[in-house]
Amino acid sequence: MVEVKPGLSLRTVVFPAQNSTGNSSPGENLEPLVMVHGFGGGLGMFVKNFDPLCEKRTLYAFDLPGFGRSSRDVVFPTDSDQVEKAFVDCIEGWRKKMGLTRFVLLGHSFGAYLSTSYALKHPDKVRHLVLIDPWGFSPRTEQDIRQYQSYPWWIRAVGAAVNNGSPLAGLRVAGPLGESCSCV
Repeated sequence: MVEVKPGLSLRTVVFPAQNSTGNSSPGENLEPLVMVHGFGGGLGMFVKNFDPLCEKRTLYAFDLPGFGRSSRDVVFPTDSDQVEKAFVDCIEGWRKKMGLTRFVLLGHSFGAYLSTSYALKHPDKVRHLVLIDPWGFSPRTEQDIRQYQSYPWWIRAVGAAVNNGSPLAGLRVAGPLGESCSCV
């Protein structure tokens, strides 16, 4: 666990480069790779990628606040711009605690969105940005609105319920139970 600030700790795993034999190989001085998972996930989603990705460079993966085994009692603002800033500041605080100066940043889905936001705010820290299935929202067009209005009432009702709630609400309620789980 890496304590970013009091009350906010991020579960972190570090895999040193596997080729640290002392020989001067092409990958020996590569910047580390930092992996940021997507929404509803955790660092465990990358588990099958750890070995091949740390062959030539040190690899870091962490659970975002509120996900995986990181701090779950984090309270974010309700304004979306402030939430984004809070996540980016959290990643920067984590980077400082880990002592990283420059790295390759890989993000998946929501993690790709946050990685992009981080790279825009801290371009001097990111050597390369790798986006896997990046997440984001495009503005609705008039055609989108007309198409939505053509759906039957019950489909629009289900859509409104999902948009105003969260399909992962059950997992969030079970969050404190996750503390005793020994799963990856």
